[in-house]
Amino acid sequence: MTVAVAHHASGASAYVMEAAVDEAARRDTTLVVINVVTTKDLDTEEALRSGIGGLVEQAAAARGVDGVGWEVVIATSEDATIDDTATAILDAAEAAGAQMLVIGARRRSRVGKAFLGSVTQELLLDSSVPVLVVKDPVSA
Repeated sequence: MTVAVAHHASGASAYVMEAAVDEAARRDTTLVVINVVTTKDLDTEEALRSGIGGLVEQAAAARGVDGVGWEVVIATSEDATIDDTATAILDAAEAAGAQMLVIGARRRSRVGKAFLGSVTQELLLDSSVPVLVVKDPVSA
């Protein structure tokens, strides 16, 4: 079993990664970092793995966690729609045997909530495992 975290480069990504590292350490399991791209190539994959690895190491150091094993999974969402992105994340989490999914959330306006879907909402509704939603404490 493992803890999966959906990674997206944003202002809150450090907080999300720290929460995911905490959960993996608390559960004494590995962390799988899922990043969704529209196309894969070896250069992009290597750059993502290297950059995300640095983020995991920083998050572990910030939380005082030592020895959390981790891996990066690059998932593909061909048309980058909300449904396709959410499906790519959920499929990758399931393939990794995740017992929990950690995701970030951002504030949406009332109009945005009414007319636009969100990957976060799709993940919450469709996940077969518990989902921990992390919000940047600055915008809370």
